[in-house]
Amino acid sequence: MAELCERHPDRFAGFIGTAPMNNPDALVEESRRAIEELGALGMQIFTNVNGRPLDLPEFDPFFAYMASVGKPVWMHPARGQDFADYKTETRSEY
Repeated sequence: MAELCERHPDRFAGFIGTAPMNNPDALVEESRRAIEELGALGMQIFTNVNGRPLDLPEFDPFFAYMASVGKPVWMHPARGQDFADYKTETRSEY
């Protein structure tokens, strides 16, 4: 995406990176690379990491980094039909 945005600035305003939340050891470094070296406008994450919540301490360095560079984090829903977004939500049978 970085290459496409560079080649066609009249067609692409920018791109967002995808943060590897399943690898906390590489998470900040890859986010830094995408933003500082490739020019990503921010990072996309999913609403959970293999069923684990985003507020676990292992993800704190990522959110601290994103706050320090002032870049947005986009959250994309990631769930199956059997994974409710809200406690009051129930599964519908088709």
